[in-house]
Amino acid sequence: SLRENLLSITLLVVVLGVILLAWIRLTALLTALSVAAVDPSLPVLLDKLLMTPEGLAMLGVFLLSGGLLAALVFTISAVSFPMLLDRPVDTLTAMATSVRAVWQNLPAMLLWAALIAGLTLVGMLTAYLGLIVTIPLIGHATWHAYRQIVAAE
Repeated sequence: SLRENLLSITLLVVVLGVILLAWIRLTALLTALSVAAVDPSLPVLLDKLLMTPEGLAMLGVFLLSGGLLAALVFTISAVSFPMLLDRPVDTLTAMATSVRAVWQNLPAMLLWAALIAGLTLVGMLTAYLGLIVTIPLIGHATWHAYRQIVAAE
């Protein structure tokens, strides 16, 4: 339950927060190193980003690094939160279980990650109003995935 595992849940949130901060810093660094312009207006930035070899290289590195960090976050958290709510386990056990669950069910988990990304994008494209529906739907489905993959063991 939440009360029993509050510290473990908090630690998982901190780990994910550190990954987010690393991604933000990496993005700032990549931008500063490759497409920093004297005129920071959007048209100049887009022109430099999309029309120069340096900008395209930065975009590729940005997408690759963001994808790797997203894969890391998904892998360590796919079933961690439901597990921490369901059982009195520590953060490392929950993350290790999540990593094992992802690797043992890789095709289904890749589809699940794509569905999460797609549903979140749809929710954001509707002026964030769609997230009212998609986030609880994702949470509910995640709980059931956890129950089938981990809790049944």
